[in-house]
Amino acid sequence: MRKGLRRRLLHPQRPSVLARLHSVRKRAVTEPGFRIRPATLRDYIGLCEVFQEADLMHSSALPDLFRATPGPARTREYVAEIIGSENSVVFVAEQDGRIIGAARAEIREAPTIPLLVPRRFGLIDTLVVTRSCRRRGIGTALAQEVQRWASGKAVSHLELTVYEFNRSGLAFYQKLGFRTASRRLRKSLS
Repeated sequence: MRKGLRRRLLHPQRPSVLARLHSVRKRAVTEPGFRIRPATLRDYIGLCEVFQEADLMHSSALPDLFRATPGPARTREYVAEIIGSENSVVFVAEQDGRIIGAARAEIREAPTIPLLVPRRFGLIDTLVVTRSCRRRGIGTALAQEVQRWASGKAVSHLELTVYEFNRSGLAFYQKLGFRTASRRLRKSLS
């Protein structure tokens, strides 16, 4: 019997070097290594870079609704207004000082007409994680932070819109517990 194999059989509690390396590598992948925090105006450039990934995806899939912009699609003033509002928020996911994801949400109220039940709800407008950082729990952490924020605003539920072409986004939101409430259909007249 080979010496290494015999030692592992006699001392099974001692994992091999390869197994220990695999364990460390596995821990490194599953440990977050990022933090979620509210955005500040100092994050403007990083936010624009992250949002641009979602913007390009939308402009490629739906060029009749979205267009690529030569510069930032959101002005500094627009971002400042969202960050400064009591009823909206932007959270960023940050790793090593770099923004790798963002979520923007706001509080809305149903119109006051007799047919509609009065309600206050949260709306996730945008949630994006840079392509190289996906599938590491960052999107889930951003969604959970939005949920905590919205819960503190006395809302009944969260809503969002996801376009049909975005199959991975749809699967992600369904995994988080979101369910389809309605469908918005379009027909081109040109």
